[in-house]
Amino acid sequence: MPIRPTSHARSRSLRRLRHILLRGAALAFVVATPAIAATFSVNSTGDANDANPGDGFCFTGVFIPIGAGFLPECTLRAAISETNALPGSDVVQFAATLPKVASVVEISPQSQLPVIRGRLTIDGASADGYAIADPFATPIIQLGGAQAGGGARGLVLGGGSNGSIVRALAIHGFEGHGITARPETNFEWVENIAIEGCQIGISRGVFYLGNGGSGIYLYRVRESRVGGLCNAASCAAKGNVLASNAASGLTISTGVFVTALGNRIGTDRFGNSTFVPFGGATPNAGWGIWLIQGGRNTIGSLEAGGGNLVSGNEAGGIRVDSIQNLLVGNRIGTNRDGTAALPNEGDGIDVTLGGNFVGIAERGNLVSGNAGYGIHVSAPTTIESNTVGLSLDEQSEIGNPLGGIFVEGDASLVQDNIVGGNGSDIADAGISITGNDHRVYANLVGTNSLGSDLGNAGGGIAVRGAGTRVGGPGQGNIVGFQTVGISIAVDASDAIVQGNWVGTDAAGASLPNTYGIAASGEDVLIGSLDGLTNGSGNTVANAFYGVTASYQSIGTQILGNWIGTNANGDPMGNQQGIRLRGSDNAVGGLPDWNAVQVAAGANVIANNVQGGVVTDATSITGNSIRGNRIEGHVGVLGIDLEFDGVTANDFGDVDLGANQRQNTPEFDLAQTSINASTGELEVRYRVHSNEADAAYPLAVDFHLRAGYDEEAGLYLGSDSYPAASATLYRAVAITPLVDLEGLGGVLVATATDANGNTSELSRQWVPLPEPGGSAGLLVGGLGAFALRRRRIARA
Repeated sequence: MPIRPTSHARSRSLRRLRHILLRGAALAFVVATPAIAATFSVNSTGDANDANPGDGFCFTGVFIPIGAGFLPECTLRAAISETNALPGSDVVQFAATLPKVASVVEISPQSQLPVIRGRLTIDGASADGYAIADPFATPIIQLGGAQAGGGARGLVLGGGSNGSIVRALAIHGFEGHGITARPETNFEWVENIAIEGCQIGISRGVFYLGNGGSGIYLYRVRESRVGGLCNAASCAAKGNVLASNAASGLTISTGVFVTALGNRIGTDRFGNSTFVPFGGATPNAGWGIWLIQGGRNTIGSLEAGGGNLVSGNEAGGIRVDSIQNLLVGNRIGTNRDGTAALPNEGDGIDVTLGGNFVGIAERGNLVSGNAGYGIHVSAPTTIESNTVGLSLDEQSEIGNPLGGIFVEGDASLVQDNIVGGNGSDIADAGISITGNDHRVYANLVGTNSLGSDLGNAGGGIAVRGAGTRVGGPGQGNIVGFQTVGISIAVDASDAIVQGNWVGTDAAGASLPNTYGIAASGEDVLIGSLDGLTNGSGNTVANAFYGVTASYQSIGTQILGNWIGTNANGDPMGNQQGIRLRGSDNAVGGLPDWNAVQVAAGANVIANNVQGGVVTDATSITGNSIRGNRIEGHVGVLGIDLEFDGVTANDFGDVDLGANQRQNTPEFDLAQTSINASTGELEVRYRVHSNEADAAYPLAVDFHLRAGYDEEAGLYLGSDSYPAASATLYRAVAITPLVDLEGLGGVLVATATDANGNTSELSRQWVPLPEPGGSAGLLVGGLGAFALRRRRIARA
C-alpha cells in the first residue's frame, strides 16, 4: 500500500533524494535547473498530482513499493504539472517497473489532465516492451478516459507548449478529443509540435473504443507535424492510427504549415480492415482528415512512406475547407497496399475553397473505392497525377461509384490523372466538369499506360458550363473504352476540345469508345484552324460515331481533326466519321471563309464504314462541310445528307430536307481542264439553285480525289458563285492550293450557300491528268457514271 509521509518525513526524503542524485543514482525523477532539460520517469499508473510543482521533482508526496523498496511516486499528472512549472524543455518517460495488464500499461485519469504549457516530450516509446522498429507496434502506454468525466480530453497542448512531442501513446475513451492543441487566445499560436506513433481511439491495439471528439484536434497550430518525419530521401518516425472517434480522425482548424505524414486514419493499425472481430468498427464518424480555414498545410509526402492511408471514414476521406493546401502521396478509400477497397462513405476528397493542390506533377494520390466521388472540388483546384478508381498498380478496378473526378465552380486544372473503373451507371463519368473555364489536360481516362480496358460506367470526360478546355496542343487526353469518350452537354458553351486521342492512343492502338466526341452545347470548338499541323487536332477512332453534333448543338465547329485515321495515315475507321444531328454547325470551313481559311480548317475523314459525314434528320439546316479530305470509304458516300444514299439534283433546287438538299455543282466537261502552261484549274460549272431556294453567294469547293469512290480527296480551292450567275454556267481559273505535280484523279465539288447549307459531292466524273500530261479531259460524264456505278442507297 502507498504510504503518505508526514511533513518531517517528506523533508528527510527530499534531502535523501538530492543526495542520491548527487551520487548519480538513476531514480524515478531528475532535478532540473533552468538551463538544463529535466527528464521525469513516470513510475505509477495512479492519478495524484505533484505535491509541489516547480521544485524540480516529480513527486506526489507518496512513496510506492517498487522492487524491494519504496520510491517517490511520479504519475503522468504529476509529471505534466511539474514540467508546466519549470522553464526550458522537459521529457516524460515511463519506467520499466510500471505494472502491465495484457502487456500494456493502463493509465486512467479521474479528471482532465493538466494542459501542457511548456516544451514537453511525452515519450511512450521509452516504455518497456515497446517495439520501436515495428511500424505497427501497439503502444505500451494506454491512456483511457472512461473515468475522466464529462468533456475531458486526452492530452491538451496549450499556449507555451511550442516544440512539444507526443510519442507512442494509445488514447481512447475520452468524451472530448483524443489530443487537442490550441492556445488560450486567438492572438497566439501553438508551434512546432509533433504527434507520432500514437494510436488514438484504440485500446491495446485491438479494441476500438474511440473518443467523443476528433482523434487529434489542432486549432491555431503552425509549423507542426502529425505522423512521420520526411526529408528529401526518406521518412522516419511513425505515423499515428486514428480510428473509431466520434468526429473526424484529424481536424486541423486555422492551421498553417502543418504536415500529416504516414498516418492510418479510419482503419485498423495495419491498414487492412475497417472492422476487427471482437474489437469493433474502426471508422471515424466524421471525415478522415478535415482542414478548416488556415492553409498551406501538407497532407502526405513525395517520399515513400510519407502518404497517409485514409479509409473507412463515415463522412468521407479528406475534406478541405481551407486554402493553398497540398495533398500528395495518400491512399484514400483502399487498404494499405492499394489492392482492395476500404470505402470512405462519402467522397474520397472534397475541396470547397480555392488554391489547393490535389497531387502535383511529381506525385499524386490513390483515390479509389470510396462510396461517393473519388475527388470532388467546388473551387479553383489543381488535380494532378492522381490514380482514381484503380488499384495502386493501375491494373484493377476499385471504382468510386458516383464517378472519378467531379469538378464544380470555376477555373480548376485536371491534369495527368489516370481515371478508370468509376461509376455505377451511364450518368457516372470518369471526369465530370461543371462551372466555367476549367482545364482538362493529358489524362488517361478509361485506360492505363498499357492500354487496358478500365472504362468508367458512363462517359470518359463530360462537360457542362462555359469555357472549359479539354486537351490542347501537347496536352491531349487519351480516352478509351467508354460509352461516350468526350461529351459536351446541352448546357455547355464555348468548350474547346483539342489534341485528344479518343478511341485510340498516340501510337495508334485501338481503345474504342462506343461514341467518340459528342457535342450538344453551343459554340463548341473541336480541333482548330491548322489543327492538322499545330497539335490541336483530335484523333478519333471509335466503334460507332467518331464525332457527333447532337440535335441540341448550335455552332459546333469541327476543324483540323483526324477522324478514322491518324497523322500517320493508319486506317482506324469509325462506323460513321461525323454525324450531324443539329443545325448551324461546321465540319471544316464556314460559308464566308476564303480558300486559305478553308484549307486550314479541313479535317481528314477516312476509312469510316458507313460514310464520312452524315446528316441525320430532314429538318436540320446550316451545316457547313467545306474543304475536308474525305477518302478511304468503300461503297459509301463521303457526304450523305439524311443518310439515305445519293441525293439527286432537282430542277431549281426547290426540294427541302437536310441542308435544304442543296444541289451539287455541275461541270461543263468540255471546258474544264488543267492548264498545262499555268498549272491553273480552269473550270466551267453551274449550280442549278434558284435565288429563292438558296442563300447567295454560294461557296463552291473543288477537290481532287484519287479514284471513283464517292469521296472528296484533296481540297484544291474555291470560287464564290454569285446570285447573278444563279443556274447559269460560270468559267473560273483556280490556282490549286496543293502541288499537283505527280497527281491525277477525278475533280469533284460541293456547293455551300451563305447560310451554311452544304451539298453532297458532285456526281460527275471529271478526270484530271497531272500537269504536263494530256491537255484534254478523259472521257466521262453522267452516262458513264450511271453505267459503271450503282446507286448507293440506305434502308
